[in-house]
Amino acid sequence: LELGVLVLGLLGLLASAVNASDQTVRVGVYQNAPKIFLSEGRVSGIFGDLLQQVADNEGWTLVPVACQWNDCLEMVQNGGIDIMPDVAFSDERAAIRSFGKVPALYSWSVLYRKPSSNIQTIHDLDGKRIAVLSGSIQEGYLKDMVRDYGLLGVRFVAANSLDEAFQLTAKG
Repeated sequence: LELGVLVLGLLGLLASAVNASDQTVRVGVYQNAPKIFLSEGRVSGIFGDLLQQVADNEGWTLVPVACQWNDCLEMVQNGGIDIMPDVAFSDERAAIRSFGKVPALYSWSVLYRKPSSNIQTIHDLDGKRIAVLSGSIQEGYLKDMVRDYGLLGVRFVAANSLDEAFQLTAKG
């Protein structure tokens, strides 16, 4: 069930987080294929390929740092990592983090359901539990959407990773 949301996926922090003299760039990586993920110890996926091209052009060595979504966000704020690709822009986030000026990728949101479920429209979500990636832009957007539609019976279940959200859904 597509929500039709277009969220800005930014390859943020590159210009401001990394000085020209820095040669090693610590990259926060969480599992979100095909956009970003770890593969054989490398930053992979769409953002991984983009980052590697930038690193090659700038003479950087990328050091992937595996982390869960919210942990990655905290690490980029406290200096544990230098950059975190695949962070959607919001005014709240921009107040404490730097973002690139040009989007590297536009993102999308999709609701997944068990094949046996009869969910077809937004109204069918009333009374249901929905697993969401904790702290994501999509979480806030979906909460606003169900409120605006007057769906008071929706319960959100926070997940620390996309894998966990899928596992929760599969388990019912």
